Amino acid sequence: MKENPYLIFSLNNSLYGVEALSVEEVFFLPELTPVLDADRYLVGVVNLRGKIIPVIDLLLRLGYRTRNYQLTDSVVVLNWQNQRFGIVAHQVREVQNIAEEEISRRQEFSVRLASPTNLEEEENRLSSSSLAEVNTDSSSSFLSGIARLETEIVLLLNLENLLHLEPIQSNLVSELDSQTLAEKELLAERLFAPHATPEEKAIFRQRANHLRQVSESENLTGALPLAVINLNGELLGINLHLIREFTEIERVTPIPCTPERIVGNMNLRGEIVTLIDLRSALNLSLSNARSYSKAMIVEVEDLVAGITIENVRDVTFISPEKVTAVPAALHSTNDEYFQGTAKYCEQIVTILNLPKIFQEGGLIVDEEV
Repeated sequence: MKENPYLIFSLNNSLYGVEALSVEEVFFLPELTPVLDADRYLVGVVNLRGKIIPVIDLLLRLGYRTRNYQLTDSVVVLNWQNQRFGIVAHQVREVQNIAEEEISRRQEFSVRLASPTNLEEEENRLSSSSLAEVNTDSSSSFLSGIARLETEIVLLLNLENLLHLEPIQSNLVSELDSQTLAEKELLAERLFAPHATPEEKAIFRQRANHLRQVSESENLTGALPLAVINLNGELLGINLHLIREFTEIERVTPIPCTPERIVGNMNLRGEIVTLIDLRSALNLSLSNARSYSKAMIVEVEDLVAGITIENVRDVTFISPEKVTAVPAALHSTNDEYFQGTAKYCEQIVTILNLPKIFQEGGLIVDEEV
């Protein structure tokens, strides 16, 4: 049975997949510099280590209305036929192997994403009927196939039809010199994410500065991949390999007779996940306990849990030699919960030893007690 890897991500309430071999990297959405006279779905460019990467709002490309950009949005950088583009994803989930037998190719269905209503009707119809009953006009489809993963439907993108890259690359990107880019960055402050708060705009801009400043020649071999989060105003780093996803906290069911650090249970697409507040283990103030609306879903030694956070700042790579010991004055106790500190955007990020916190931080409740 032949299987191919796909990167799975969400847009609104739908799941999409793109061939993982076409994915170069994924990072949290930075501030984008608008490009004048570009197609509406090309929402801007980002300076990625000295290379200008155009970024497409996939919702606009598929014919939907876009939504306000959020700090948890990501950019998936694709390399398609030696051309690099980014697409905005709301939630990057995982890379998953999908067997060819599980995919209904475009010859077996007819979906024209230029009409969003057609897509919604098609998704509803597909949940209760056979895919093989319909025909296709593949020339106008942005899909290469539809896959079923247990109870979920994943729409697989056809990059060849989705990305018409030549005019953008030749007419826009090659003409963007540093002076033009600097001028447009001033314009971006007014046009990019107009509904974002000043704090969110500052984070978007910090991300863009960080992506631009990282040297292309910097050796990242063996570098530690970190998600940088905010908790009680502090910057904390979590090993990215331990993180499954970031999500909004919508409804929490309290668990009786549990410590305050156990926030409650939430339903994550049918999976019951317990939410944990790390602040007591890290000796941080609990004055605003239960107020966070975002969670980081982690998996530590087969234990899946959600950790409440303020927001996600960035995903970055830090060379081991740049990690230093935690200053004694920074944390007087529980030093074993910290791997060290590192410089990030003129600030200091404290790197957490999450497995140690889970093992010894009193986060696992003994049900027999």
